[in-house]
Amino acid sequence: MAHSQSVVEEGIRKEIAYEYKKDIQKYVMMPAIAKKRHEVVEKRLNDLKKFAEETDLNKIEEGKTNLAFITAGIAYQYVKEVYPDAWVLKLGMIWPLPQRLIKDFCSRFEKVYIVEELDPFLEENIRAMGVKNVVGKEIFKLTSEYSLLFIKSAIEKIQMESPYRPNEELAPRLPVLCPGCPHRGIFYALSKIKDIIVTGDIGCYTFRCSLTF
Repeated sequence: MAHSQSVVEEGIRKEIAYEYKKDIQKYVMMPAIAKKRHEVVEKRLNDLKKFAEETDLNKIEEGKTNLAFITAGIAYQYVKEVYPDAWVLKLGMIWPLPQRLIKDFCSRFEKVYIVEELDPFLEENIRAMGVKNVVGKEIFKLTSEYSLLFIKSAIEKIQMESPYRPNEELAPRLPVLCPGCPHRGIFYALSKIKDIIVTGDIGCYTFRCSLTF
């Protein structure tokens, strides 16, 4: 989401009231309680399997070509922009997977592309259902972010370049901290201390540490 942009409409913030109620039998997983709760978890999972087959969170978008995709999340947006006339099974709920819906969709086509960034979670689980006519990480990379150009290049086996290349070579720009960042002072002070180890999470904190130490 940090790398996306789109036209949006402002809405009104909605708050849902929730009152926490102490319930040891539900929230404290001591062994004796956990054994009973395990049965509840399995029943809930079976109920979710039925729900996954019926909910409109998982839906088939009909196309005008023989191209077919199974995808979810941001990868769905890439697919729709590159191939707006393709058939798409959009998974809005990816666990448990709607097995009947997936098998029915795949049976309509000779080949179905599974488009997902990073690890082949959908692909491995769909293959485990016995679905044979899917294509995934054979052509799609395991690392980094996808893009419209990457998906089109992988499927059509053509080399494509971004249409947004600048007309001239630009000077490289190193990452910089935001002007006025209130953390600048403390990290500058820490950088002056010898033999100090500073740890942080991803994003700005690690970013600041890497630039100051």
